[in-house]
Amino acid sequence: ASAAVHAHPQWLVRDHIAGQLGKRGGDTARDALLARFAADDDPRVRRACADALGAFKESVVADALIAEIGQADFGTPHLRGAALRSLGRTQDPRAVAILTPHLDVESWGDLIAGGAAKGLAATDNADVLDTLIARTQPGHRPRVRAGAAAALATLGDRVAATRTAVVDRLIEMLREPGFR
Repeated sequence: ASAAVHAHPQWLVRDHIAGQLGKRGGDTARDALLARFAADDDPRVRRACADALGAFKESVVADALIAEIGQADFGTPHLRGAALRSLGRTQDPRAVAILTPHLDVESWGDLIAGGAAKGLAATDNADVLDTLIARTQPGHRPRVRAGAAAALATLGDRVAATRTAVVDRLIEMLREPGFR
């Protein structure tokens, strides 16, 4: 599978293999994903690699994701959002500081802000609670609010200390206008 993620000519096959490598884990799978993440010409495959890399809680993975996030030309909002989500999943100590400014980045479908919110929730850091609650307030774009609400639900599920505040805010949101 590690060789196929590099050699197969169809992007969809490389995409699928990347997901399987993330589920498999191990150093060989990680190294294959890192190499493909850095080198593939197709942003869809790079996005799949970014998603799969979130399964590895290692600084070398966080370094690669941070390098991608720091690029001025990052390909697509889908790719940037995936890299942000996965950076949070690595639970690297630098993640919160890097993810937080991306909550305000406008992109198609607010994929970047949504990826940052989901990444913050995945850090399992109770300190991000107030940041996420702030993004659910009226005045923020509807998809940003929806992404922050989903991230709050994840945070509340994973971090017991935040659960009461999360449930209270989500109940408040039910009374607020807005489709999402």
